[in-house]
Amino acid sequence: MRRKLCVAEFKDKEDKLLVVASSHLEIPCLRRPTSNQMISRVCVEQAKEAINHLERNENVIFCGDLNWDDKLDGQFPLPAGWVDAWTESRPGENGWMYELSGNGTLQKRQDRFICHLRDYKISGIDMIGILEAIPLLLLTISSQ
Repeated sequence: MRRKLCVAEFKDKEDKLLVVASSHLEIPCLRRPTSNQMISRVCVEQAKEAINHLERNENVIFCGDLNWDDKLDGQFPLPAGWVDAWTESRPGENGWMYELSGNGTLQKRQDRFICHLRDYKISGIDMIGILEAIPLLLLTISSQ
């Protein structure tokens, strides 16, 4: 599905470069159940390709809806020096996301923040909308 890696570069006041990249990897849940293994392989390949592209940088945050399923995809492919911000900051916490369809907790952590930081450190990570879905905003425009 023509997935892309969106990349932004930032420099701090000491001229240190921080690269922040995001992607939305292949979605296995929208395919027929028999194709999950094939889609999982594509998702793993996309993750590896993104990491390979980004690892030349000293300070990187790769994040997004990576559709990662530890049971189906295995552990996220972290090269030496890379960490998963959630497991680094909150060891032992599952970090499962809320399922918007109303079924409660999805029991998966599909959204990830994967970091390779030489000049920075992770000070924490928090989940937004922990117990329930975040209410949708509605903008109403009326004519005069």
